Formats: sequence, structure tokens, C-alpha cells
Amino acid sequence: MTFTLNVDAVSWRDNLNRAIGDRRVAVGWPEGGDVIAVVKGNGYGFTPEVLAREAARAGATSVAIGTIFEVARVLADFAGDVFVLEPFDPRDEGTRAAWSAVAASPDAGRVIRTIASLDGASAVAHTDGRIVVEMLTSVRRFGLTVSEFPSLLRTLEGGPQIEGLAVHLPMTTPSDGDAVSEVVQAAALWHTALVDAGRDLDDSALRILVSHVEIPELRALRAALPDISIHPRVGTALWLGAPESLRVTGTVLAVHDPTERGVGYRQRRGPRGARLVVISGGTSHGVALAAPSSNVTLRQRAIAASTGLLDAAGRTTSPFTVAGELRMFAEPPHMHVSLVWLPSDVPAPQVGDEVEVRVRNTTATFDRVVGLDY
Repeated sequence: MTFTLNVDAVSWRDNLNRAIGDRRVAVGWPEGGDVIAVVKGNGYGFTPEVLAREAARAGATSVAIGTIFEVARVLADFAGDVFVLEPFDPRDEGTRAAWSAVAASPDAGRVIRTIASLDGASAVAHTDGRIVVEMLTSVRRFGLTVSEFPSLLRTLEGGPQIEGLAVHLPMTTPSDGDAVSEVVQAAALWHTALVDAGRDLDDSALRILVSHVEIPELRALRAALPDISIHPRVGTALWLGAPESLRVTGTVLAVHDPTERGVGYRQRRGPRGARLVVISGGTSHGVALAAPSSNVTLRQRAIAASTGLLDAAGRTTSPFTVAGELRMFAEPPHMHVSLVWLPSDVPAPQVGDEVEVRVRNTTATFDRVVGLDY
């Protein structure tokens, strides 16, 4: 009962090295900045531990995780700096306790917290840790406004070391401009605030950390901000940028002869003469789980409408490919396995065979990752 992520290590690592190298060239590495490898959450299906090792293998000097609760998963496998993307807020008791534990550990000096509010800044003002300041951008999720910069810098005077300004951009073009302009404006405003606060502009505070900025935009930023160190935070392009090198498979666990009786938890009957195939891979693995779609184009809306009609009729296409085609679910997937129908005229697989599965890596959990020698 194995749900597997199969990796062509040579092709996958070639993409990883190229993705890091191209961005380093774009930002003028080593003087102009470096890539921060994002290994957060489920580690894009690989796990954060595996990606921490791969980041180290590729020469990355820092990684980023999502929350403080993920930090222990990478510290043992990565010797560089670890940025925590979720902003610290002292009103969150759970994270406050977790941060206290990290602050008392031997690795405290290389874990960098994000500050996105004056409350957060006040809570760390008398510590000797390291922080990144997050600016409120067009994403409008977390961040300090420009008008709050002076108060922030006064609060942090003599406190933790500021490691730069984080500018988290939308994946599409901002509604009121473009990514390059937004970052350039943010850098200029941050620079002014630092100067007004009497900060030494040779220190790490002037660094700009950017998310969702592509290579041509990084080149434009390098040209527009020649005296500022730019650090792209990158995840998807590193780990999922070579989809042809990744293959997800589930193991055939059972093949049942056609029956007129109901099957599964909900006792549904299948098409006449169809076999029932049981395959490893269920909700615990992320099978058939998906984030809401934006459905921007007419084609996307039409697909969503037709899918909804099939679902309403109890005919839902599974992500499992058997004998070259995606097959219908017999019922919603179970926790660890899925039941699919196979038409009577299609040769049945054998128990132990591997069948391919379409799955979203950022919501998937695999029983094993094969090909990376771990």
C-alpha cells in the first residue's frame, strides 16, 4: 500500500541548480544578493527535511519555512540561516511559546523571525535576535505601512538585528502597477526611513527580500537598485520547475470481478460489467483535494460547470490513470485508498502494479520519495 513520488534525480537537480544559478546571475551574486530557498509546509510533497538537504547540496545559504512549528524539521539538515515567513505576533500564545523555545536553543542565532506589526516589534525590542520587516504590499495580507516605518525603527533601536525588508507580491500583475515598480518604490521608502532613523546603510537592514518576482523582473530590479542587495524567495520554480522529472504512482491493491451489488462505504453500483480496482492513495495523501480555482477564463468556467454536473450525477473522474485513461471514482476516496471503475473491455492491472496519479504536490503527502537516495 504505497503512494510514491518518483523523481528523476538528474533532471530534477539540473533544474534546481539552473533555477538558483539564473537568479543569482540576475541579482548580481555574490555582492548583489542570493536566493532564499522556500521549503515550507509539506515541502512541496518532498518534505521540508528532504528539501533542506537538497538546498544545502545546491549551495543555498538560507532557506525559508512557513511557521515556527516547522523550524525543527530543517535545522538538523541545514546549517545556514532559516527565515520564518509567518509574522510573529505576541498575541498568538502558541507561536509565542514556540519562539521562546527556539530562542533558548543553540540554533537561535540562525532563525530569523518576520515582524509585520508594531505589536510584534515591541515584543522583540529588547532581544538580541534577528528579524525581517514585512511591508504591506498589494497582496494586503500582512505588513507594516510606510507611515509606520519611523515608529518601527524607533522601537527597534538598540534591539534585534534587522536583516532587511520583505516585499511579498501577488502572483499576477498588481492591480495598481507592476512588480518592479512596487519593489523599487518600497526600497526607496525603506531607504529613506533608515536614513531618517540614522541607520548605517552598509548593514543588512537595507536588503530587500522579494517573493513572486521572475528572472526578467530581477534583472530590472538589479538595474534600478544597484546599491541594494536583492534576495528572491523561491519555492515552486526550484522544486516543481521540471514537472517531467516527477511522477506520482499508486499501487494496485486489489482487482474485483464485476458485480451487480453495491460497493464501498456508500454501496454504489457501477457500470454494467465494470471491474472495481482498489489503489493506494486517499485523502490522507491529498488525493482529490484541491484549492479553490480562480476560474478567470470562459474555458475554466466551462470546465468547472461540466465537472459540477458530473459530480452531481455521481460520476466523478479520478486522478488515477489505468490503461492509458483517467478512470471514474466508485465513490469518494477513503483515507488511504481509492476505488475506481474499470470498463469491462479494458485489460485489468495486476495487484502490485503501479498506476500514475495526478496530484497537486503542495497538498500531497507521499509514503516515500524514490530517486533522491534518502
